[in-house]
Amino acid sequence: MYEEALEIYTRLGDWAGEAKSASLAATIYRRWRNFEQVRRLSLLSYVLWAKAEHKKGIADSLIHLTGLLRIEGKYVEYCRLMYCVKKLVSHHLMWKIFARDSLNGMSYKHKISPEQYESRKPAIKLAKDLVLEIFGVGV
Repeated sequence: MYEEALEIYTRLGDWAGEAKSASLAATIYRRWRNFEQVRRLSLLSYVLWAKAEHKKGIADSLIHLTGLLRIEGKYVEYCRLMYCVKKLVSHHLMWKIFARDSLNGMSYKHKISPEQYESRKPAIKLAKDLVLEIFGVGV
């Protein structure tokens, strides 16, 4: 159903509806353990939100992508993206706490130092650089 909505929003040129539908479809595919679709749809959602520089949308997409990195055992990359999420949502208390706790848990469990994931780049620039580096997708 979300795939159909995604197609409709794409035809209408409604990028926000398209991004939300892609994100929701990615959530469903994750439950079905279809990780290639999760990757495809999360990256689509990210690209749409990044073009608009919508911080909360970018953060949501990055959270989906961190789930893939965790499954793939790419813990340093996970921490780098989650650090970016933390920077993006610094003004949303619940999201900030989630990102902080997720980052702290993963870095502690796998002994990843802050030097391996922290960056001084602005959050949106950092997101663009990391997604290009890790997933090969640029905006």
